Amino acid sequence: MSTTETTEKTESNSKPEVGFTGRKIVYDKDGKPCRTCNSLLDFQFASGKIKKSPVTPESKKVNKSELKSYPQDEPPDVTELGKSSWTLLHSIAATYPETPTTKQQSDMKSFINLFSGFYPCWFKLFIDPMVQSWKEAAQSQRLIYPPPASQFTTQNRIIDTYITNKQELYTYLSVKPPLLLNFTFATKENNKVTQALFDVLSDKSKYPNNEPVYLVNILADSEGGRELMLDYVVGSKIPSIIVLKHQLPSGKYVPDLETFTEQI
Repeated sequence: MSTTETTEKTESNSKPEVGFTGRKIVYDKDGKPCRTCNSLLDFQFASGKIKKSPVTPESKKVNKSELKSYPQDEPPDVTELGKSSWTLLHSIAATYPETPTTKQQSDMKSFINLFSGFYPCWFKLFIDPMVQSWKEAAQSQRLIYPPPASQFTTQNRIIDTYITNKQELYTYLSVKPPLLLNFTFATKENNKVTQALFDVLSDKSKYPNNEPVYLVNILADSEGGRELMLDYVVGSKIPSIIVLKHQLPSGKYVPDLETFTEQI
């Protein structure tokens, strides 16, 4: 093998340091790009899903005169604040250990109490249910945790986070059809349905279909989730599971939480 071939092979196997957006790519302890710490574009670039060259440092140079001023954004209103808070809380839940230590449990309890106490909104009817529902989901620890990859016998893929805006779903739709859309809440009752979906899709004996299926969990009480419910004609009954084919609804399943078991 020539020196040139060796160099090309080394470069192709190396991990990119700079992402699609020009930011430095963050890797987890296993050497994989962190989905939470990187933007979606950077994560896709580091995972090899998009091939476009990242932004170079030279392309990010800004004239000093441009740095003298910056946009004066208005304080967020209750809707924007709530949406951003959901994003933060569920990102924390996604990285919370499945078997937390006593200290981690204590720290999480303190965080939730402090968060609800210092939340910059006096409208308690809004913040209290939001924190409480997230607290229940975090304590049950099963809502957004699919089975480990080693347990999968199928080619299915589960998006292990919540979708809370339309654009993120459309990004998945453009590259990952067909999809199961699981409109759900962060409660223990809805949690059982979500976990059952995880279990079925990961086990080939339960779901023998050879065509890959992607499961996306949509938070039904987020602003983006409510908009998507209108788009896909989802009624008031949650959870509701929509089956898409060629990006169009082809089926709907509404579990009865009172009679539901984890065997579906």
